[in-house]
Amino acid sequence: VMAYHANSSSLLADAGHNLGDVLALVFSWLANRLLLKPSGPRYTFGFKKITILASMSNGLLLMFSCGIILVDAISMLIYPQKVLAVDVMIVAAIGIAINGSTALLFMKGAHHDLNIKSAFLHLLYDTAISVGVVIAGALIYFTQWHWIDPIMAFLIVIIILTGTWRLLKEAFTLIIDG
Repeated sequence: VMAYHANSSSLLADAGHNLGDVLALVFSWLANRLLLKPSGPRYTFGFKKITILASMSNGLLLMFSCGIILVDAISMLIYPQKVLAVDVMIVAAIGIAINGSTALLFMKGAHHDLNIKSAFLHLLYDTAISVGVVIAGALIYFTQWHWIDPIMAFLIVIIILTGTWRLLKEAFTLIIDG
């Protein structure tokens, strides 16, 4: 909502990515709960592949989000609008605080557990994306070059798509028992 209020594609991209992260955690939690269910006559192998389906769902959701972000960014390039740079910087700074402090919680365990290390790195990347949005907001504030915002959104989409494509490839390979 704040991204639309501020007319910011980069803030929308950052928020969309963070929303995808939250949904990924929810899907993963639900999938892990289903893993605990025993097999039975209807599901003879239980729910062993449910975590793969959760990963695939997360990937597809992120791809869909990237599509929305790209449409918004293209529209902002074709029909430039004033970006409320201060609002963008404030909201992105909140993202830095949340993602950065959460990453610090995972930092200690990242040395001993690969799963914790991947969560730590993901949160660190999210923090870096929010830093990029703050920098874009500052550049817009001082230069009034509003085209910087959709360009930053494109960069964020590239980052998201790179990681998501790898996730989708791996999930697909596991689904077809590759």
